Amino acid sequence: GKMKVKHVLLLNIILIPVVAFFLYIYYAYPKVNGELHLENAPGEAKVEIDEKGVPHIFAEKEVAAYYSLGFMHAQNRLWQMNMLKMSSQGRMSEIFGEKLVQFDVLMRKIGFHRTAKSDEKYMDNHVKDIYQSYANGVNDYVKSAKALPSEFYITRSNFEEWTIVDSLSVMKQMSFRLSLLWRTALINTFNAIKLGDNFARKAFPFEEEYMFQDPIYTISDEELREMKKINDDFEHPSIPGWILKEIYPEFEYSEETEELVDLGAGPDGSNAWAIHGKHTKTGKPILAGDPHLENLIPSIWYMAAIKADDINLEACGASVPGVPVLVIGRTKNVAWAVTNMNGENADVFVEKTNETHYLYNEKWEEKTIQREDIKIKDQPTKKVHIGFSKHGPIFEPSDFSPETAKVFKLPMAVIPNMSWSLQWSGHLEEDRTGEGAYRLSLAKNSQDIFKATELAKGFSINLLFATAEGDIGFTPVGAFPVRKDPTNTFYVKPGWNPIFTWDKMIKFEDYPRILNPEKGYIVNTNNPITSRKAKFPIGVSLPSNARIIRAVAMLEDILGKGKVDVEQMKAIQNDVHDPFAEILLPRLLKYV
Repeated sequence: GKMKVKHVLLLNIILIPVVAFFLYIYYAYPKVNGELHLENAPGEAKVEIDEKGVPHIFAEKEVAAYYSLGFMHAQNRLWQMNMLKMSSQGRMSEIFGEKLVQFDVLMRKIGFHRTAKSDEKYMDNHVKDIYQSYANGVNDYVKSAKALPSEFYITRSNFEEWTIVDSLSVMKQMSFRLSLLWRTALINTFNAIKLGDNFARKAFPFEEEYMFQDPIYTISDEELREMKKINDDFEHPSIPGWILKEIYPEFEYSEETEELVDLGAGPDGSNAWAIHGKHTKTGKPILAGDPHLENLIPSIWYMAAIKADDINLEACGASVPGVPVLVIGRTKNVAWAVTNMNGENADVFVEKTNETHYLYNEKWEEKTIQREDIKIKDQPTKKVHIGFSKHGPIFEPSDFSPETAKVFKLPMAVIPNMSWSLQWSGHLEEDRTGEGAYRLSLAKNSQDIFKATELAKGFSINLLFATAEGDIGFTPVGAFPVRKDPTNTFYVKPGWNPIFTWDKMIKFEDYPRILNPEKGYIVNTNNPITSRKAKFPIGVSLPSNARIIRAVAMLEDILGKGKVDVEQMKAIQNDVHDPFAEILLPRLLKYV
């Protein structure tokens, strides 16, 4: 009777959600092993997934290979890709509502999406085909999927078709997160105004006299001299304290704290070194690289192997979901690794402004105004007007809160209570970073690598490489302005003073590059590339660090004992000895 009906209803109430849950898991769970044949690829293509879940793509055509990479990225990381896209384009409010409007305004001001649309126009047609084929792979996976990742249903959001501009936006955002100098300038200026110029200079030892030990450079002064890229008459000036006097008292900071603000754990770090074949047991060069970006779930990286018969491509390495390139990797011809440079490719300018104008060189110049419409979930669209000075987008105090400041890994205290603009090389016209990153996989030799890196303006990274021909090399990657005084990167700058205006960029032939140095190895651990004696200093704005001291000591030690092998390189990567701790620990223990 009634009791039996109640039991059946109760059983249904319990069973239906359970069955629905397991059906969802069955349909939504990505294929993590075995083989996939991609019927819609533009040419024959199959994917073999190994025991670690890494896809090995085999395709008769290059476009089919990158289609397959897009398909696999979407299968395994679709929600992550959607978040990277929506955050880089300032559209998070469409998913999460009004609480993320302020974040979206900041992203629109920085303009990853705006500049990505401009960059697409400069792409080579073949590279466009590769990016489009990748996007087709992403979209075909979504069309074929029986269920999307659960986050789409939880947030009641849809997946929009992936485009070339989406990939370029994601890459722009990644480039910007590796451009850190503007952050340190804000922190240094805050510390100087609160606690004095001398204190700030010691807190972040930008100048050699304040560094913990004698600095170690990736390219020595002797090597610069051999390349005729040194200025032996250079006298190391003090950091120009007059900048502080010019912006103060106009420059105002929050009264939230009177204490020193430091860099916390410091910028994201990485290590890389290349050993010439004359020092190895095989006679071939060895390249070692270990990037130190955050450990996240899911990971920033997506490992993949790609084989395309039509161009004889065999590549493997680390990709970023949303982008059809290997950021770090190797082919039959070359291998490359990267470290962060903290290069001089971004400046903060304090601006004297009113609603429509800003002061520059004793004249009031009219702002460029751009309107942005920000769609908000369950709310009316918000119209935002973004002002630009000749330096870049203008930020106002109202743009920031403790939450949005964290996006830039900054405490709210260091955000100035006044207008300031940001100039970044990623805003330059004809930035072909996406094309340059793709062309690394096609490089046959060291000259091809140099040419590929010259296309990338937005990045601020060091690239170390080795080739099958036996070369080892190093080059900075990015675009960097010629500066009248290289020490002027330490503080924010008065936007009204034309002395700090970016007039021209350093030419590629003047970059501090090196190929097959006499010592037989190249190493960078986020240490300065050169001293400031370089004719055109690039990558001189980081202090030397414990990792470079230890890495050079270990390399010199093992190279002095004979030929080296890969296992010894692994031992260096896994080493945990800290030379700074060796000096500081005995002193600290006295007080315990």
